[in-house]
Amino acid sequence: MALLSEVRPVLIAAPAAARHTRWLSIALSLLVAVWLGYAFGRGQSLADVSHLYTDVGRLQYTVDTGEMVAHFARTGGTLKPLLQAHDGTSLMDYSDWDYQSIVVVDGQRFEFIRLNPSDTVDYARNRIVEGLSSGDWVLSREVVLNGNQATIDFTFLASKPVHDLRVVVAHTDWYYLEVRPSANGFVATVPHATRDEIESGLSKSPAYEVTLTAFPAGPALPDLARIGLTNPYGIQSVATQYQLQDPPVGDYVPVAREVI
Repeated sequence: MALLSEVRPVLIAAPAAARHTRWLSIALSLLVAVWLGYAFGRGQSLADVSHLYTDVGRLQYTVDTGEMVAHFARTGGTLKPLLQAHDGTSLMDYSDWDYQSIVVVDGQRFEFIRLNPSDTVDYARNRIVEGLSSGDWVLSREVVLNGNQATIDFTFLASKPVHDLRVVVAHTDWYYLEVRPSANGFVATVPHATRDEIESGLSKSPAYEVTLTAFPAGPALPDLARIGLTNPYGIQSVATQYQLQDPPVGDYVPVAREVI
């Protein structure tokens, strides 16, 4: 009996010890997983911060999907952004230097190039956002690449009441060979050539047909797309224009979306 009494506790305690060991192992595994997750996240966070600090000294952002590239210059008035095909062909440049790029607020004209810019980039989502501020309002331009498509959203934020808003956006290139305006945008053909090659007559064949489709937030204007600068070698600028009435104060209000 003494032997059985000594053995019985061992037989009863063994499963409990095994269960204790198993739970301890699970707890340690969870602790290690949490620690590794924190360390990985911490590493990612530090990498992101490092990336942002690197961007502070950059004069240009570039996002690339492999099918389309967007170059965004943080200074100057061109490349806002410049959209290129995968082979380097310039498809379209949102140029703030163009005289057509303006915001008209209650009759007062503001040129894009004279507004105060701010910008940021999200490389993971191929996204660039720029704000153009007058002090009383901000016009934002958000560029997102997805495959061979670019989407540009314009939004307006006012700090005081605005009755009438008109935004005109210039789309430039060295030369569009042909432009066909429509009620909801335009279609343009572009060559795979430099400016000198076009002006010397070495290249007159279109390489790409670029379609811009506009989605105004307000009523569509009858001349939504209009041709701008033109010379004997081709068309250098096409503008789209949008209008809003009484946008709410303090809210980001959509002005238009353009899809290329």
